[in-house]
Amino acid sequence: MVIGRRVRVVALYAAAGALIGMAGSIAVEDNARLWAGLTPLTQPLTARGVHSSFVAVWDEPHEIIVTVPAPSGIPEVDAFVASAAEHIGYQERPSFDLEWRVRQGEVLVGSGSGRSGAQGLQFGDRSRGFTFGTFPVKAGSTYDVAVDVGPGLRPLLHAAPSVEVGVAAATTSVGLALGESFREMAAWLIGAIGVGVLAAALWYHRPWRAAQQRGADKVRIV
Repeated sequence: MVIGRRVRVVALYAAAGALIGMAGSIAVEDNARLWAGLTPLTQPLTARGVHSSFVAVWDEPHEIIVTVPAPSGIPEVDAFVASAAEHIGYQERPSFDLEWRVRQGEVLVGSGSGRSGAQGLQFGDRSRGFTFGTFPVKAGSTYDVAVDVGPGLRPLLHAAPSVEVGVAAATTSVGLALGESFREMAAWLIGAIGVGVLAAALWYHRPWRAAQQRGADKVRIV
C-alpha cells in the first residue's frame, strides 16, 4: 500500500511538472516567434544592395527601413542623417539614392525609391531608421526583397547601415492583444491545471495524511 501511494504521488508530481512546462513552452516559444515576426528581415546594406527573402508572420502592411547608426562617428554621415531626420514631412528633403522592390513569386507587391527623401523616421537608442514605403503581405507567405543602391548613397555605407523589413501598421498592438489571446489563454489554462495537479500532489503527500493512513492501517490490523 505504501509503495502504491508513493507511485501515485510521483505520478502526480510528474503530471504537474509536465503541464507547467508545457504552458511555459507555449508562452515562451510563441512570444519569441511573434516578436521576431515584427521585424522578419534585417540585412547589412552594402554597395551590392540587399537581395533576400522573408516569411511573413503578421497579416499587416510591412515597410522598408534603412537603419543608420547615430552617431556614427563619421561627420559627413552624421550631418546627412541629422538633416534627413529634420526634414521628414517637408517637400524638400535629402535624397537617398536607392530603389526597392518586393515580390511574391513573380508578382510585384511593392516598390519605391528614396530619391524624393524618406517618408518616415524611427528613433532608436543609437540609430535612426528611415522608412521608404509599405507593401501588403499575407501571413505564411514568402517575399523576395531587393534594395539597389546608387552612387549617391555610397558615403552613407561607411557607417554600416542595414535594411530592415518591419510591420508598419499601428494596429499591430491590436493584433497582439486579440489575435494571440487564444494562445495565451491556452497557456494559462494548461499552467493552471498543472498547478492544480501539483496542489493535489502536495495535499496527498502531507505528513498528517501519511500519519492518518498509518492509523487507519493499525485499526484494520486490530
